Amino acid sequence: MFRDLWEERNGSLADRRKEQRKAIKAHEAKINKLTDRLIDTDSPSVIRAMETKLETLESELASMQEKLAQSGKSLGDFDVSFRTAMSFLANPCKLWDSEHIEDRKAVLRLVFAAPLPYARNEGFRTAKTTISFKVLGGISTAEKEVADPRGFEPLASAFGAGQMTFPNCAIEHARAR
Repeated sequence: MFRDLWEERNGSLADRRKEQRKAIKAHEAKINKLTDRLIDTDSPSVIRAMETKLETLESELASMQEKLAQSGKSLGDFDVSFRTAMSFLANPCKLWDSEHIEDRKAVLRLVFAAPLPYARNEGFRTAKTTISFKVLGGISTAEKEVADPRGFEPLASAFGAGQMTFPNCAIEHARAR
């Protein structure tokens, strides 16, 4: 399931980058067309209007190119990323004990959903954790029941299936006396 989601995100990232490149090319074509018109125009008021429009288009183009550059690379290999994530979830203290401050900051970002709340006279308050730790907390604190001492199989007699269970047998035995 995780692998399918990973592949889908990788595919959608590539599609998004392709659409961004297409939009950039269309914007560049508009700029070229407007520049050609500007060269052919003699009217000062039209020239000012076209220059203003050209500046706007160029700033939009720069913004689009920046978004494309920041849109990121491929998500990489699923197996490596999955193994890294599972090792972190198994033991976040291992990363916290690292001597690198970036690792400790990463732990804080991965464990807590928001900055740690702090009350001036009371100290730190209860923190909001990320969904992965909420799920793990739900698993570890789920109500646990002890197995029935008689086992899980249906009760049956060694001499036939009609024998009563212990509590019923004791009551019947007491009545018979």
